Amino acid sequence: MKIQNNYAQFQFNTSFFQANQSQAASQANFFQSSFALSSFQYCAPQKAPSLPRSTPAYTPAPQAKPQMLSYPKVGIIGNTRPEPQASKTVESRVIGSETNRTNIHTKGGNPWTHNAGNKDERIAVWWALQKNGNVRYDADRKQFFTTDSQGGRKDVASLQDVLNVVRQNGGVAPGNGKAFNAVGNFVDNAVKTKGQPTAPASPRAQSSAPQVWSGPSQNAQPTWQNPQRFIQQILQQVLQQLRF
Repeated sequence: MKIQNNYAQFQFNTSFFQANQSQAASQANFFQSSFALSSFQYCAPQKAPSLPRSTPAYTPAPQAKPQMLSYPKVGIIGNTRPEPQASKTVESRVIGSETNRTNIHTKGGNPWTHNAGNKDERIAVWWALQKNGNVRYDADRKQFFTTDSQGGRKDVASLQDVLNVVRQNGGVAPGNGKAFNAVGNFVDNAVKTKGQPTAPASPRAQSSAPQVWSGPSQNAQPTWQNPQRFIQQILQQVLQQLRF
């Protein structure tokens, strides 16, 4: 009987010791967890950066298409009398050095009787300027060209092109209406096919798509705005403290 009482007392003491040991371990874990939580640094919530408000797209006004310029036609003259007005009109439509220009416009003289320069060139230019009001002539480059309202210039025919037409239709001679009209048809067609102004490029609208904040990057520290990652980090720090 006494032995049984002693054994019961021994079991009670053992259970009491194990209970106290378990309670001490729980208290130690609690204090370790408290220490881990107190050492955790709070991360302030990240705010989306302020972005400028989107503005409507700016579309530039379309540019006006340049217009081909026209000039007074040179008057039809005879082959003997001077024609100062016709000569002045020719002078206004010919560019280049003074010597080459004078050979063409003759300073008020008659183109058929003017002694200086090449008569075939002079008559070919006069005929072209008499038949078409859009072309001008570059006496240095020996090129007929058109101009437009925005300062553009396009070559349409060379002097040699026009002389070829003249020679194919009887050559330079007073009263040769066939060659005169052939030059007109050739220059008119050259202006239509080569002398038209180039339309300006269509303006492009500038994009003004609003910027969108995509949130914090994946490598950003967890905050209260990301509860799952916040809790995971707490647990990781608690377990790290318990290992010590």
